[in-house]
Order: sequence, then C-alpha cells, then structure tokens
Amino acid sequence: LDAGGKVVWPGQIPLVLTFDPETFQITKQSLSDLERPKRVLGVAENNLFEGDCTARATELGRRWGLPAGWWVGEGPIVPEKGTVEILATDEHGHAAAWVRRFGGPEGTGFVRIWGRRRAVPDPRVVLAVAEHGLP
Repeated sequence: LDAGGKVVWPGQIPLVLTFDPETFQITKQSLSDLERPKRVLGVAENNLFEGDCTARATELGRRWGLPAGWWVGEGPIVPEKGTVEILATDEHGHAAAWVRRFGGPEGTGFVRIWGRRRAVPDPRVVLAVAEHGLP
C-alpha cells in the first residue's frame, strides 16, 4: 500500500476478530481488539455495534464505481477527520464505504466496501472499484 497498491476489501474491517486457536470460533471482542485495525490501517473500528445500515454512495463513491441508490451495509465507521475518503454514508452520516490512502496516487489504498456477512450481490461493483484509477 505504501508503494501505491490497492486492496479492495468487501468484508469486515480486518484484524477486528479474534479466533480461539482450538475451536476456530470467534471469541468475544474486547476494546483492545478494536485497536488492531488502527495500528495497521490507521482506521479505528469505532462503531462496531451500530449493525446494519442503509448505505448510499457519495459522488466520490459513484466515480469509484459504487451503485446509485442504496444497499444494506454493515459496520460503518466514524472516521477521524482527514483519515479516509468517504465513498458511501449511512443514515447517520457514518462512513459505510471508504478508502484509506497511504501516499500513493488517486485510486490507490485500502478500500473497504460492503462489509456484510453475505456475498456482494453484483461482483461487477468490486471489479469497478478495483479498476478505478487504472490507466
């Protein structure tokens, strides 16, 4: 990411979940679990218990390839000012889809979309986001 790469992540923010090494089941989350994404990505999972949300693409999100209209998102964040570019917001104004750039050109960075436990209904959206900014 520091060299200008891109990761499109349609799942829950990485590093939030902890698994029991014997059962491979998700363990109960603690506040320290929520700090791991901040240390690695610079983004805190600080709105974990809001649940499902109605997400709508911003103008920037539409340019990245997110659909018009709305979809059900999960786990929106309340970003610190200037940490992410918001691609979609929920009904509370929280970031339901976003990109965290790491110094690379426009179209690069860690891109979090969707966030639900269900499959993305149209994989072309993931492809469009992945291809955004390519020459």
